[in-house]
Amino acid sequence: MSTESLYAAVNEVLKKLVAEAIATEKCVKITPDKMEEILTTAKDQLQESVLNGVSQVIHNDEVLEGMIKLKNLIEESSKEDIGWRPSGIPSDDITGHLQPVMFNIEQNLKKRNMYKETEDKARAMMQEASFYNHSVRPLP
Repeated sequence: MSTESLYAAVNEVLKKLVAEAIATEKCVKITPDKMEEILTTAKDQLQESVLNGVSQVIHNDEVLEGMIKLKNLIEESSKEDIGWRPSGIPSDDITGHLQPVMFNIEQNLKKRNMYKETEDKARAMMQEASFYNHSVRPLP
C-alpha cells in the first residue's frame, strides 16, 4: 500500500462523509447558493485538515516503517488464509486476541512441568541408588 493509495482512500471516505453528513439542512433556511458555498468551504477545510493529519502520521518514521512491514505481510500472505474479524462481542474478541499469548504461556508451563518431573525422577533414582549401595551385613 503506497502513500498515494492511502491518500486516495482518505479522499474517497471524505467525499462520502461530505455527501452524507454535511449536506443536511437543519432548522435554518439558507438560500441554495449560500448553502453550496458553506458546503464547499466546509468540505475543503475538512479534506485539507484530514489530509494534513494523515500526512503527518504517515511521515512519522515509526508509522512508515510499520506500514511497510504491514504491506510486506499482506503481499506475502497466502490468499487462502482466512483473516480474523471481530465478532462484535468485546469479551470474545479480547479472548480471541489473547488466545495466542495464553497458548504460549501454557506451552512454557508444560515444558517447565516436564523438566521438573524429569528432575524429580532423576533425584528419586539417585536417592534410591545410594540407598541400595549401602550393603547390610548379617550379624555374626
